[in-house]
Amino acid sequence: MMPKPRLIAAMLFAFGRFGHAQNADSAEQVQVPQFTADGQLVAPKNYREWIFLSSGLGMTYGPISGAGATDDNPRFENVFVNPPAYRSFLKTGTWPEDTIFVLEIRSSASQVSINKNGKVQTEVAGAEAEVKNSRRFPGKWAFFDISGEARAAKPIPTAASCYTCHGQNGAVDNTFVQFYPTLIETARRMGTFHEQATAIHSASLKSYVFHGKVEGLNAAEGSLRVNGDKVEGWMDAMTMNYKVDDPSVFGNIKPGDAITATVYDEDMVLHKVRVVAKEVTQK
Repeated sequence: MMPKPRLIAAMLFAFGRFGHAQNADSAEQVQVPQFTADGQLVAPKNYREWIFLSSGLGMTYGPISGAGATDDNPRFENVFVNPPAYRSFLKTGTWPEDTIFVLEIRSSASQVSINKNGKVQTEVAGAEAEVKNSRRFPGKWAFFDISGEARAAKPIPTAASCYTCHGQNGAVDNTFVQFYPTLIETARRMGTFHEQATAIHSASLKSYVFHGKVEGLNAAEGSLRVNGDKVEGWMDAMTMNYKVDDPSVFGNIKPGDAITATVYDEDMVLHKVRVVAKEVTQK
């Protein structure tokens, strides 16, 4: 007896749903780190389909990004993270197990096509991956050089500078969230953001004493609107919004207060803010 048309349609529909589920599961599997039998990271080839976090130009904190770069050809650094880790971070402000970042480094060029100024990205100059897996790595995180056509890569030795740099300067759990603007406020709201990570390396920069009067504040954005006095060699007198290095100041400051702070060359952040005169409320 031949199956009825409705039965055949139902069977095809069910098979299609099953196949779709299998494909979805397969897609999800490639969004988490994969390892070979001898512990090498399988280089993810679809990372450009992941969550794009940020892109920097001319940054030199890492060895690959600086290699071969010149003033005329600064490197772009594009950062991607796997979607499951991103979704978890939005809920918790921390990175879960099996988080994987890919840092893609590209060369730059100017006067390409109709572009007359600025820089555009060109060929890939290198790529690194950072993986969180406390079951495999004593320090929870490991780095991998996945440049070129390599199908898999061994962990970079823990003596490499990238481990120390991330451990000492990462804003959230060994990662440079301070460079990912869409995640900074999430981490601050969850209480996982290390504010010290945003502090500049001021030892080699000239410092100045800043004085001004607070006209407004926005704790959510971590900024003060200040009518600042002229700081000779740094800035003329003007009213503008400034970021602060320590958000705890918002608990003891209000419009009308006179403040002092430390500022540095090449930086528009108020450091070590102190209230020197409180606004007097008329009764």
